[in-house]
Amino acid sequence: MSLVMRHGATFDCFHDYLFRQPEPWTTDELLPIDRWLIGLLAHTDERFHRALQCYLRSYRSPFCSPGTPSQLDTVFNVDVIVAEVQGAPTKDRIELLKILSKWGTGAMLTPFLGAGFDINETTANELVPSLRLNYLGKAVRWANPETFRTLLDAGAAPTWALIYLSRYPTALPPTRYPNSRREMILTLAERAEPEHLAQREEDMLSLLLRSDEVREYCPTAADRLIDKFFLQPNISRPKATKLLNSYVLIAIILDLPAILQLSFNHGLCINKNQKIGKLHGGSRVVIKGDIIGRFTWLTFAVHYGRAACVKTLLEIGANIARRDPCGRAALQMAEDYAAGPHPRAAIALSIWPYQPHPRYVSAEDDADTLAILQLATNAQCDTPSGGSHSPSNSRANILSPLGRILPQSFGAFLPISIPD
Repeated sequence: MSLVMRHGATFDCFHDYLFRQPEPWTTDELLPIDRWLIGLLAHTDERFHRALQCYLRSYRSPFCSPGTPSQLDTVFNVDVIVAEVQGAPTKDRIELLKILSKWGTGAMLTPFLGAGFDINETTANELVPSLRLNYLGKAVRWANPETFRTLLDAGAAPTWALIYLSRYPTALPPTRYPNSRREMILTLAERAEPEHLAQREEDMLSLLLRSDEVREYCPTAADRLIDKFFLQPNISRPKATKLLNSYVLIAIILDLPAILQLSFNHGLCINKNQKIGKLHGGSRVVIKGDIIGRFTWLTFAVHYGRAACVKTLLEIGANIARRDPCGRAALQMAEDYAAGPHPRAAIALSIWPYQPHPRYVSAEDDADTLAILQLATNAQCDTPSGGSHSPSNSRANILSPLGRILPQSFGAFLPISIPD
């Protein structure tokens, strides 16, 4: 029975199959989790309560003999169940609450919330970071708005739920009410707060990844989420080089030039178009792909067809003439891409905890990228050698017309300060 529950059957299966056994069963024959589930359903469903009571009294056995207390008042009593779950192994407690969050009701969760259970499983997640357990996220993944609302009202952290949703967007289970899942994800984005994470760097990067899924439902909600967690001046910034590299990579993949600018303002060294170095590989964020040592940041942005990111990289000091470790110059790469077939597939990356969709670059994106690079190259060539133009003034002159190339859909960037 527990196996059926874990594979997606709803609590209706109890009504359909529990009382059709060829032999009478007793409570001693049930696993603890099965007995807890039966008791919780009996506690919240009067029709099932009556059917269970009738079944237990229909057989002569030591458990149902006349004069003995009803098993509904003992082993199936909800207070008894809560006490047993409190003393049960962590694995059993987690399994029960996961099932209730996915397929149960708010009334089934309420006894545990009232008993002070940690609905964020803080200790379990700290001990095993790869567990990434969040009951609120389970309710979203399985599109259960009732348990979602109950958990949210009880204080479950929406920030963690947003981070801990399933890795692949296309792997979400089908639901008859897809709009309910959309509304729940947008609610998480609206209620997420930085203090839920204690500004831990790996978790912040995980959340930045998740903003891509929010954007699919509502671009405005994604922009607000990014602003709240990353662009406000009171938010701490990553200091480790590998983590900064990861931020820049994700910014290019998700087309977030403001994050590129922010990374530069807080220590990213472009160094005349730095090549992509080691990425972050911590317990909460994993990025895999054959890109380290093969691209500079500029050629990667060109390869990914991110015109706005190409523009920002040039503004913060990337050298347009430098070739990457594979011998490719940004302008020549852009010309080759613009002349080739479209849509073209960008390099595949494996990212955890959220896998962005594969990138297929359009002819329009490649044309925009090429126009930016041509404009910058021509402006460099037009700068008189030995003249009165300083490097910073030269770069400003190169980039001043670039905004006219990009369509309005690229959005506003942060104020640009051109370094010397």
